[in-house]
Amino acid sequence: MRGLLSFLVFGALLLSADVADACSCVNRSFAEHAKTEKRVFLARAGKPVKTGDALKQTFTVLATFKGPAQAQFLFDRPATPPCASSYADGEVAILFTSGGDLDPCHGNLPLSSTALELPDILKALGTKRDAAKADAVEAALRAALPKYLHARPQVSVRHAPLAGTSFEIDKSKLSYARTATAKDVEITAAFTADSITFVQGKYSTEGISFTVLLHFDKTWKPVGSWVVEK
Repeated sequence: MRGLLSFLVFGALLLSADVADACSCVNRSFAEHAKTEKRVFLARAGKPVKTGDALKQTFTVLATFKGPAQAQFLFDRPATPPCASSYADGEVAILFTSGGDLDPCHGNLPLSSTALELPDILKALGTKRDAAKADAVEAALRAALPKYLHARPQVSVRHAPLAGTSFEIDKSKLSYARTATAKDVEITAAFTADSITFVQGKYSTEGISFTVLLHFDKTWKPVGSWVVEK
């Protein structure tokens, strides 16, 4: 059975296809969009304000991957354009732009689609990435795993950088190790760039894979968490 992530990705793919039909988009990867646009950043949408046929929406920038670092971004467009991206109040997204527009043909799609491609986006941009620290990795595992631990007293997590350390989620003690069995939790990617951390892994005992994107605001907080149940 497929879980939340597969549902969201399927929905994003359907949206991408609909956008391509409605907007005549050229098929490009998010990494290609990142190289083409002047600015790439993670932001949280504010409340859209409509005045007549104009719509303005202020985004709070959470992390900048390309272009000048600015605290806010103003999205200013006609309220009923033939082709445009739309964002609900509080929605988080990776935005690609060279001006004040957010064209879906330029990669501006839901976070459930773009976040999974973040490693390729950052690689294309040459963005500096550092190893994720213990508090960020722990926050990611707390977001992804509680439903799947079933109060197991000991759970091994293969992640060499934190080997020898541990923490608890409810009744389960998660211990990091350099090696682990095929049934244990395995971290396959864990890096920090700007003020975000990306963690990806799998838990073979439960037949799941997971991706978590976190933003640092005094503490690490998930802005997106997706699990695939196989």
